[in-house]
Amino acid sequence: AALPVPNSPFSIERLMKQGWGFDYALTALIWFTAPLVHSENMEDQNRQISVSWDMRKVVEERTGQTDPHSATMEEDSKDIYAFHRMLVKEMPKWEGTKIDEFMFWLLRVFLVHVPIIKKFGRYPYRNNALGIISTEEEVQYLEDTEHFGMLEDEASIKKIRQDVEAGK
Repeated sequence: AALPVPNSPFSIERLMKQGWGFDYALTALIWFTAPLVHSENMEDQNRQISVSWDMRKVVEERTGQTDPHSATMEEDSKDIYAFHRMLVKEMPKWEGTKIDEFMFWLLRVFLVHVPIIKKFGRYPYRNNALGIISTEEEVQYLEDTEHFGMLEDEASIKKIRQDVEAGK
């Protein structure tokens, strides 16, 4: 069962009542949420969506700005290519970026992890690093995303695969 909001590590109010500044509390929440974002478990993904939604509301309330990505959330939550596109082709210029702009972008990055897990049950770009043989569908995805984030060093891939096959 989840902790009550006043005791939750995901409560920005709790952190700020302890004397943390808004920016510092947001940074802590990012780090608290990151393991959920990178989990290959849908329950964790659903939790990170909830936590991210709460962070978005806090940022909107605190800054008086509306998340410009709200209009694309439904589409983003189904687009398996959005993660690659956002980090390779749509990376913002950070100089002069305000906290709300950064947070809205980051929360969108968090969201676009979800369709990959929904589609594949894992992050295909991690397969080589984990000694997992990719399915044909994953191979196509990796080609479509220009092998983004994928371990490509053949010697390392071979050694990892040998270790996995040996039960190490």
